[in-house]
Amino acid sequence: MNWLEFYKEQYYKEIERKDKLNEKFNSLLTIITIIGGGLFIILDKVSSIINSKEYYAISIIIPILFIIGTLLVLIFKYMYNVYYEKKYTYLNSLAKIEEKRKEYEEYYSTYYEEHFKSTEKTVEQLVEEKMTENIKENLIEATDKNSKTNNERIYNNVILNRLILTLGLIMSLLYIYIIFISNEETFKSFIIVINNMKEVL
Repeated sequence: MNWLEFYKEQYYKEIERKDKLNEKFNSLLTIITIIGGGLFIILDKVSSIINSKEYYAISIIIPILFIIGTLLVLIFKYMYNVYYEKKYTYLNSLAKIEEKRKEYEEYYSTYYEEHFKSTEKTVEQLVEEKMTENIKENLIEATDKNSKTNNERIYNNVILNRLILTLGLIMSLLYIYIIFISNEETFKSFIIVINNMKEVL
C-alpha cells in the first residue's frame, strides 16, 4: 500500500469538508438575512400594538421578543465560533520543503562515508526517504488537526441550524399572533373570553 498517497487522500478529504462547510455558511447568511427582514416587519407591528393595545397582548409579546433576542445572540455566537474562530493546518510551502531537502542533502553528503555508506543507499535515496517521511508527518499532523476542527464545526453547525429553525418558528407564531390581535373585532372577542374566564375562576 502506498501510504503517502493514502495520507494525501485523507488530507484533501478534510480540505473538501472545510470547503463544503464554507458553502453552507453562505446559505445560512441568506436565511438569517431573510429572518432579519421579517424581524423588522414584526417589530414595526409590535410597536403599534404596544402603543394601542391592552396588557394582554403586551404581556405575551414582550417575553417572546426577549426569547427572540436571546436566540439571536446565540446564533451570532455560534456563527462566530463555527466560521471565523477555527483555524486550519496546511502543508508546508514549497520554499520550506526545498529548504528542508537541501538541509537533508547537506547532512547526508557530509556524514555519508562515516555513517551511511554501509546502508548501500546513495545520498539521493537517503534524502528521498527522509523527505517522504517528512511529508508523511506533515500530512498526518495537518489531517488530524483539520479533522478535529471539521468535526467541531459540524457539531456546532447542527446546533446553529436548530437555533435558526427555532427562531423562524417562534417568529412565525408571533407574526400570526400579531395579525390575530391586529384585527379589532377578533381582539375584542378574545378580551371578552379572557374576562369571562377570570369571572368564572
